[in-house]
Amino acid sequence: MKLIYLLLSFFVLLLENCTNVEATTEVPNQAEDLTPPVIQLKGNMEDTVFISEQELAYRPLSTPYFDPGAVVEDIRAKFDCTRESLQAEITGTVNTNLPGNYLLAYNAKDASGNEAATVSRTVHVVNNRASFVNGIYNVVCTCTASIAGSPKSLVSSGKYSAVAAASSANNSFDVSALQLGSERVVAKAFLSGTHISLSYFSNTFQPTGSRSGTLSASKNSFTLETTSIQLSSVCGMSYRCKNVYTRRVKK
Repeated sequence: MKLIYLLLSFFVLLLENCTNVEATTEVPNQAEDLTPPVIQLKGNMEDTVFISEQELAYRPLSTPYFDPGAVVEDIRAKFDCTRESLQAEITGTVNTNLPGNYLLAYNAKDASGNEAATVSRTVHVVNNRASFVNGIYNVVCTCTASIAGSPKSLVSSGKYSAVAAASSANNSFDVSALQLGSERVVAKAFLSGTHISLSYFSNTFQPTGSRSGTLSASKNSFTLETTSIQLSSVCGMSYRCKNVYTRRVKK
């Protein structure tokens, strides 16, 4: 009996000691979060958007500015999977219909109330220097077709209309129609003084030489010249075309 009593007394004392340890043991609190998040811009701190001076007349829907955005890094979130990722709050707008300098500000705050240092981006909205070409043009085209190894050539001419409008890159403009032999394509032009560099895409005609043009002194007309070969032609038919664009006078 004495042995049983001693064993029971020992277990009672052991339980009391465990209870006292649990009562006096404190679970340490997590360290207070005092670290603010960090904002990093995507893209450049300064952007430039080129617009047409007459954009509303020839392009009813102006090209909007697409903000690259920003990334917010929350150091504490790396060690706490319960915290949601942060998104930057953006204040400010960019009006691509009006030239000027626009400021976009990026801010963020974490779950502990720590605010990130504000980061900003400046967007310059500038008139495209090729805006003066905007308009509707009467076009006179002359194309000379020839076959490799043959002295004979065939000259054809025609008339059509086209629209020229400044594009989103400075000193450049788009031409809605450019005659290449039997096909008309959309062309992109780049101005350097009175010289015009030209590019286009065609499934039928492959450029083989000149793709350039000239702006007249009055700036009311320009000429685009191309040399290409017709890919579907078995005998290697090539075309040398000259397109003269004259601004249509408003009545």
